[in-house]
Amino acid sequence: MLKKKGLVNLTLVILSIIISLIVIELAVRIYAKYNPKIYQIEMFKYAKELKINVEYNNENFLAHKPLKKEIIIMGTKINTDENGFRENEVTVNKKLPKIVLLGDSMTFGFGSKITFADYLQRKFYKDFKIENMGVGNTNTIMEINQFFFKYENLVKEGSSIKYVILNFYINDLEMINLNNNNTFLKDLYLYNLINYKIKSSKDFNYVDYYKKTFLNKDFKETTFEKILRLNSYSKKKKFIFLVNIIPDLRDPQNYQFHEEENQIKLFLDNNSIAYIENLEKFLDKKPLDYWVSTSDPHPNELAHYLLSLNLISYIEKIENLKNSKL
Repeated sequence: MLKKKGLVNLTLVILSIIISLIVIELAVRIYAKYNPKIYQIEMFKYAKELKINVEYNNENFLAHKPLKKEIIIMGTKINTDENGFRENEVTVNKKLPKIVLLGDSMTFGFGSKITFADYLQRKFYKDFKIENMGVGNTNTIMEINQFFFKYENLVKEGSSIKYVILNFYINDLEMINLNNNNTFLKDLYLYNLINYKIKSSKDFNYVDYYKKTFLNKDFKETTFEKILRLNSYSKKKKFIFLVNIIPDLRDPQNYQFHEEENQIKLFLDNNSIAYIENLEKFLDKKPLDYWVSTSDPHPNELAHYLLSLNLISYIEKIENLKNSKL
């Protein structure tokens, strides 16, 4: 009798816990729906609703799902085209020569309604179609792999590529493990929120973490080789290849990554690859003025505008030089 009573009590406790977790999960989802700028939840939603894992030439990388419409991420509506690229606010003729932007979430524009791809499209709407191929949580190797994977689609129906711009951010030498274990727990908002809080509660120093990625000589060399391949391919196809260095915006005035970015610039200089620096554009205001939110240092609309300025100047210079020779 006592054993039976104990079993009943245990069952009731387990059911109570399960019901409580379900209620909390629903509450978190409702709260997130009406407060769409909870960074850790929005990152989870972004990965779940927009990303897919692609295998190409025995390498894996992340891409976006094609033809997704009005997906709300950080309060911003995201649309993707038939290639999975983020659509720009200005629609232009698809057969215009293309400016292809490779990059991670900084290029994709996580949390920003307007991206530097949009500002470029506004400026060059008569001349070029801007392709925003940025995908969050990717590194340089994955970004270049996606370019080669999507190349045939980029040039179909008589379109051509004029510029290939590789946007480099300080975390682009990070080794990324694409875990395909699609467990039930990973679909829960509550699990992802708690998991993020546990990880962020540890003594995590982002400066040390990013600096350590530059100490992995093998991976850095592999990344450089991939950039050289893209550079050679661009020469062969007569693309104008450029590396655009995007600064970390957590503390531009006391910048922590000069040494690491100098390694990138030295490599580019030694291989005669053009590049742009943008840090000087972000020294006039407080860091928070450039952030999507107080918990998310991704570039906001102002920061994306500033990121567009040097690119616009560079492209205008190339185009004016070309026109002067005609």
